[in-house]
Amino acid sequence: MFLIFMLMVLAIMAQQPATGDSIAAQALDEIVVSAPKVIRKADMDVFYPSRTAVKNSKDGMQLLRNLMIPTVTVNEVLRSVTSSSQEVQV
Repeated sequence: MFLIFMLMVLAIMAQQPATGDSIAAQALDEIVVSAPKVIRKADMDVFYPSRTAVKNSKDGMQLLRNLMIPTVTVNEVLRSVTSSSQEVQV
């Protein structure tokens, strides 16, 4: 009988609403995600970076690295760009 009473008390306690959240709710502004414009051709992809990306890069190598193109590896030290272990014409 005691066990049944304890289970009922636990079930009732589990259904009680939480009292007072310590973090106040706050509405967020709209979020805009932008990406470079890509034109796909038969033998190449042409990427047009945004003005913000150009403004935040000190040179072309940093701009290519910051674009984070999945198949492109930029080595700023050796000043080389490769894709799938092949040199890329820039």
